[in-house]
Amino acid sequence: LARSKRELCCVLSSEQLVYNLSTLVTEARTRSGKGVSVKLLVSIRSNVNRGQMLGSVRGEIADAVKALKAAGAEVRHPLDESLMLMALNDDEVTFNLLGESAITSSGGSIGVYTNHRDTIERIREYFDKLWKNSVDVSDRLKEISLAVNKDVLKDGEDGLKKYFERLSGMGMGHFAIESSEPDRKTIVIICTDPAEERIAAKKGASGNICESARGAFRSFGEFIYQGTRMACEEVHCVSRGDDHCEFRLHPLEAGEKAVNND
Repeated sequence: LARSKRELCCVLSSEQLVYNLSTLVTEARTRSGKGVSVKLLVSIRSNVNRGQMLGSVRGEIADAVKALKAAGAEVRHPLDESLMLMALNDDEVTFNLLGESAITSSGGSIGVYTNHRDTIERIREYFDKLWKNSVDVSDRLKEISLAVNKDVLKDGEDGLKKYFERLSGMGMGHFAIESSEPDRKTIVIICTDPAEERIAAKKGASGNICESARGAFRSFGEFIYQGTRMACEEVHCVSRGDDHCEFRLHPLEAGEKAVNND
């Protein structure tokens, strides 16, 4: 990496990216500061369990990409599966010997070093082909995040429907999902009881059933989206003259209360 004069090209697994982040950031900053083109291809896998990908998208991989871009590197995700992992500069290349793909490799394969000109040119042509058919890795992370959020939301909606039955049995009313936005982690919930029945139920209850429902929805939202602080606001209420009660569940914003009716 340190001997690159004009370009530094790497194909890495996401595990290698995180494990070698400190070295990669240092070299990217140093090389790009001297006019060297730093190009990194990182395969972001989607064939992992939901919990791992949620953690990856929110955490280490996204932070690593941000740090590398700030250091002057271009970081992209290859749409074609790479046949090798590599580090290539102007006159040298190190690549893996066992033929593991960047998708399946854990980064522990045996590497080969060479400064053979013809070999370097062939590998450079292969890298250029991968680079041409690639996307910004941030877009890839967003794509996976959206898919995961849809999966989480589907499970969450199924769970919410069962939760509605429980709340109904506790005398809090009958509820349904009005709409949902997976990319925003937002769910709009309405009370399906007629306004007159809702008003009567609120008057006959020992406590504020809307307040209790909002707290219950917020807690369930944080169970669905583990690691995300959620807020729930009642945007419509029969007590304020509206024809129904409606709740909006969404990620907590800066300065917002987790349960707020103002």
